Amino acid sequence: MGVLVHEFLGGSLKEGTVNNEGVSFGLKFGGELILSLFVFLAVLIVFLREKEVFWGWMGILTGGGINWWDRINYGYVRDYWKLPGVDLYNNLADWGIFIGIMILVIEYIFKKNNGKNRV
Repeated sequence: MGVLVHEFLGGSLKEGTVNNEGVSFGLKFGGELILSLFVFLAVLIVFLREKEVFWGWMGILTGGGINWWDRINYGYVRDYWKLPGVDLYNNLADWGIFIGIMILVIEYIFKKNNGKNRV
């Protein structure tokens, strides 16, 4: 799957492997495994209550679950794509989380605008 995404993006992502022992963007503060478990459970609870934006929550849950699995099994998340122009690496799960968040933001903006138009 990663190869397909790499080809789709025209090779603009540089491949390599980075063992990310921190949280997003490689930040470290200790207790990442416990924090990620609580975040995952919180997102799951919201997902079960708010089913309107299924694909947004599904991207976040799936990507977060895959990264959490990496962290449990390896002690770190395996990032393998370097974004051009910045010193950040990510993986397919990170893209799932990012796209899921974008779906939620767009849905929120759409709902907010529809609410204002009903007045």
